[in-house]
Amino acid sequence: MAMLSYQHTFVSLKPTKRAERGSQSLPPQRRSWSPARDAREADRALSIFAQGVGRNVGLEVDREVSLHPEFCARPCLRFQAGACAWGAGCNFCHQPHAKRQKLDRHQRMALRGMTPREALQILVEQLGDRAEATELSLQLQPILEIFHEQLAETPDSRPSLSHSQGRNIASAISKMSCRMMIQALLPASRLEASRLWRVQRLLEVLKSHLAQQA
Repeated sequence: MAMLSYQHTFVSLKPTKRAERGSQSLPPQRRSWSPARDAREADRALSIFAQGVGRNVGLEVDREVSLHPEFCARPCLRFQAGACAWGAGCNFCHQPHAKRQKLDRHQRMALRGMTPREALQILVEQLGDRAEATELSLQLQPILEIFHEQLAETPDSRPSLSHSQGRNIASAISKMSCRMMIQALLPASRLEASRLWRVQRLLEVLKSHLAQQA
C-alpha cells in the first residue's frame, strides 16, 4: 500500500528586491553649478513670460534691448545692477527705467469691471498726457486718434467706478509706461476689430522706428 508523505511543508519565498530610495530614482543632478548658466535660464524664462504678456492683447514682442523705455517690455536687472555680460545680445532693455508700477488686487478688480467708455477715457487722457511729456507726441498721435474715434462712437453707460475709484485707477495708470498703459486698458476698451488691427500695425511701425534710432 502506498504511503502519502509531505516532503515540503513551508512555502518557498523568493527574496524581494530592495526598494530603492526616492533619491536614487530621480534624474542625475548637474555635475557642477554654473552662475552664468543659471542666469541664462532665468533670462530665457523671463523673456518667454514677457512675450506671453504682449500676446494676451495681440502685441508681438521682439527683442527689446534697443527700444525706448516707454515701449520696451522689461528692464535688464543685471544692467541696472552694474553690468550685463550679454551686451547687445540681451533680450531686455538697457535704457534707464522708473520703478515698474503694479496694480493692487482692488485696482485689478476695478479694471476688469469698468465699462469700455471708462477705459477709453482713462487711456486717452493718460496716454495723451504722456505723449505731451515725452518726445513721442508725433509718433503717438495716430494711435491716440484711433482711441478718440472709438470713444466718440462708444455710447454712454452707467459708470462702474465711483469718482474716487476712477481717480485711483487713473493715478496708477499714469505711473506706467505707454506700452503698459495700452496693455492694461485695451482689453476693457473693447476696441473694434479693424481699429485694433490698426493699433497693432502702428505699434509695430513705432517700435521699428525707435529701434533704428537707438
